[in-house]
Amino acid sequence: MRPPIAGPGPGTGPGKPPGWRPPGHRPPSWRPPYHRPPYYRPPHWHWGPYYWGPSWGWFFTAVVAGSTLVYVTSLPEDNECQKIKDGTETLYQCDGVLYRSTYHDDTQVYEIVSQAEEEVEQAQSMLGLSLTSPMASGPAVRELQTLLVGYGYDVGSVDGVFGTATETAVLWLQYDYELEQTGEIDDPTARLLGILPPEEGAEVEASVEEGAEADAAGDETPEATAEDPAEGDAATEDSPSSEEGTASGD
Repeated sequence: MRPPIAGPGPGTGPGKPPGWRPPGHRPPSWRPPYHRPPYYRPPHWHWGPYYWGPSWGWFFTAVVAGSTLVYVTSLPEDNECQKIKDGTETLYQCDGVLYRSTYHDDTQVYEIVSQAEEEVEQAQSMLGLSLTSPMASGPAVRELQTLLVGYGYDVGSVDGVFGTATETAVLWLQYDYELEQTGEIDDPTARLLGILPPEEGAEVEASVEEGAEADAAGDETPEATAEDPAEGDAATEDSPSSEEGTASGD
């Protein structure tokens, strides 16, 4: 007998299990949220580096047809998985996580089609970025790291993940420019990096200072001009006397 399938939920189609996501719902730039794994696992000789998540375990990613897919080589062994048939698809529900049996590079793998509990939206703006758990990631973080490197601060690697090295770079930036050391891209830090435009008051002060400097420069110029004729007259007055001295000498 076919197991009952729950009704539609947020982001699911009619008759799909809870947590189901369509194939290829992650963009090519998607990165898994960073979690410190319980231990290091060497990269697979064929699949490449492994990632680890509390609800997914060890997994790897691949970009297929313009979308990022998440795979595991085998289903969890310590959990009893419920087999679900939905048309031509075969899904396995193991401890609340849905897997789809599929093939990649002529090898049977299991694609994770459900959303991780810890998975968060990628950062869309540099404003407000800080060290969080799970760590913020995305193109906005990568752009921030590029800016910090341009200012001469070490972020470890420009990998698009706001980690401890990126936070340290932000703290040093705030310290060097005498800003409050929050470790967050707040308004003053964003203005310093050019993410936000400068305050209107700061622009007015800058224009006033420039005007004062221009006035001071204008006041100095006439004085120099007024001194030049006097110097010329003095030179003219000296010339006849020198000529007279030459004549008397003769």
